[in-house]
Amino acid sequence: MAIFDISCETKEGERFIVEMQNGKQEFFKDRSLYYTSFPIQNQAKKDSKKDDFVWNYELNNVYFVAIMNFRFDEKNAVKKVKHHIVLKDLEDNTIFNTKLQFIYLEMPNFEKTIDELETHYEKWLFLLKNLPALKSIPPQLNDDIFMKVFAKSNVLGYLEGELNEYRSSLKTYTDYMNSINTAEKTGQKVGRIEGVKEVALNLIEEGLGNEFIQKVTKLSFEEIEEIRKENM
Repeated sequence: MAIFDISCETKEGERFIVEMQNGKQEFFKDRSLYYTSFPIQNQAKKDSKKDDFVWNYELNNVYFVAIMNFRFDEKNAVKKVKHHIVLKDLEDNTIFNTKLQFIYLEMPNFEKTIDELETHYEKWLFLLKNLPALKSIPPQLNDDIFMKVFAKSNVLGYLEGELNEYRSSLKTYTDYMNSINTAEKTGQKVGRIEGVKEVALNLIEEGLGNEFIQKVTKLSFEEIEEIRKENM
């Protein structure tokens, strides 16, 4: 019913949805609500014999965690990294229910260097933001859990069939189109054309063919080939 980057369940029945989003999307918060509706509804229990609900509506916690390579509001001078959202009463600010929680991480707002890291949480943020650029393992991240991350990032990958299926999925298409539309509406300085070319370059770097890139960006084959040559 929906496609997540990661969807898992703990032994206690708590559900976690983790999204890693590179391009800004106009309705990303709405998308979060949409995705969390499924693990909530799926907790409904039926009596297989009577084919009817036999459930008191008690829910296990559902968490949506978004690791975002963009800011919600570029104009906001406050560079807040984490937004932790629960249902609250607007009048007295008391918590209404904690069964549904949203955690958004604005990674561009995390600017600490490796030598400035103080907590385990900050180390995770640094690793998530900088893992692709790290050429060696910093001594500050020489913990067992981080060693597992480095090991998996080096040896794990998609099988060829799985990768092709993922690349051609509806999620890939809608994500990039949503990013383009958002860039156009918000009037980014580079303009829509440059934004489209940047999307094309991202798809090229992922190894996608010209036909798929043309479908997403509406660029001509000649323009796509030119982008390939410029970035070889």
